[in-house]
Amino acid sequence: MHTPEPWIVETGCTSYIYDELGVEIAKVDDPRDAERIVACVNACTGINPASVPKMKKVIEMVMGMSPISVALTDVELREIIDNPPQSNPRAAGAAEVLLAAREALAVANSSL
Repeated sequence: MHTPEPWIVETGCTSYIYDELGVEIAKVDDPRDAERIVACVNACTGINPASVPKMKKVIEMVMGMSPISVALTDVELREIIDNPPQSNPRAAGAAEVLLAAREALAVANSSL
């Protein structure tokens, strides 16, 4: 089990990160790093950690797509969702990403 949020940062020459009860979690040399760590952890409150690998896969899929594939219109996306394509590689790639994203979001929103 991870340390529950919210996390709190106390900055100075050396920064300390605490849990909500004031128990020290970490000591960080750069205050900017400490603030980023706390902001990221607090922003992820409620996300099921089991979804992270699935989300990473979706990001990798999107990053591997050509800009033309990513720039589908809302109408094209709706058509892909409603009628998954078989012969259009551009649409097929987008459909694969959409299905992976739906799966990742379902896990992210599931109970912790």
